[in-house]
Amino acid sequence: MYCNSWKPKYDQLRHELWLTDFLLCYPDADTLRGWAVDRRRRPDAEMTLDGFRYDVELDTGEQSLAQVGRRQRRYAGSSDYLLYVTLSDRRLENLRRNAQEAVRSIALFTTLGAALADPRGPIWIDGHGERTAI
Repeated sequence: MYCNSWKPKYDQLRHELWLTDFLLCYPDADTLRGWAVDRRRRPDAEMTLDGFRYDVELDTGEQSLAQVGRRQRRYAGSSDYLLYVTLSDRRLENLRRNAQEAVRSIALFTTLGAALADPRGPIWIDGHGERTAI
């Protein structure tokens, strides 16, 4: 598993495996994980692709929407895109509908399955429900 020279905790291995699967969809991207990411925002990964910076959050559905909302406040004022990768369409819609105002203009949502199938296609959904590609 690719983790920028750090070893994830045992109970986080599945999360890190799914995150690795997602990041491998974008082989031309420069990525950072673990202790190398921004210490204030602490995304699961940072990705630079085609001149754009993306903070990546892989959401497994284990956190409540309130917990996700508190975490989103860290991104207030950020001009980088925030990519949410979920495991189901239902979770994607719940996250999108409940996105905090602080991230509504920068957040894009997709499922891991969609990213694996067509990473450069219009698989990303913004806060208004519109589709786009990265």
